[in-house]
Amino acid sequence: MAEDSNQKEGLSAAESDNCDTIKKRPHFRSLSIMAFIVIVGVVSIVLWRVNKAPRGVAITKIVGTEHKPGMIPKTLKPLGDLILANFKEYRGNTVKWSGVYYSCLFLSAVFSAFAGFVLKVGSFPNASVLKEDLAALLAMLAALLITLSTVGDFQSKWQANRIAASEVEGAAYDLARTPFGQSEIDQMISRLKEISLTRNQMIVGESKHSSYTLTDEIEK
Repeated sequence: MAEDSNQKEGLSAAESDNCDTIKKRPHFRSLSIMAFIVIVGVVSIVLWRVNKAPRGVAITKIVGTEHKPGMIPKTLKPLGDLILANFKEYRGNTVKWSGVYYSCLFLSAVFSAFAGFVLKVGSFPNASVLKEDLAALLAMLAALLITLSTVGDFQSKWQANRIAASEVEGAAYDLARTPFGQSEIDQMISRLKEISLTRNQMIVGESKHSSYTLTDEIEK
């Protein structure tokens, strides 16, 4: 009789532990999901705000608009519009690729730290299997993000576009201060072609950097 009573007590204790585990697991999952949603939400808001920031304001003032003349004569307006279009394209690419690159790094660090936290936290002692599975999933996601960032070479992409945008901006300033004839227009177009080529060379792995300036060409 005493043994049967002890067995029943043991079963009751086990059933109680199982009930506690079942109750705690949803709570643990809810916290994990909430933390993930908050992190993704913060990253999304930051990227959205960065993408909405105005760009090319100075170049727009140099080139002018349909309703407001700029600093250059009307004969150079098509060339100025071309420079502005290139600048917006390169700066837009810079924002996109830098956003992807730093998001991968940030989320990878967060997932790695959260994986360690999940394993060490003692608030859910009966959910050891769930904690191990979640930590493994987070560690896998962190490794995948780093691999994706490395294989995709996102860093080179945003840096190449940032440099190209800076050089195009410099071309716009030269457009505003240099006396322009047909030969100078041809040289400026050649300069834009070289900037575009250099950008693509940097993206595919060549570290060539354009040092071409229109003023240097004119001085020759």
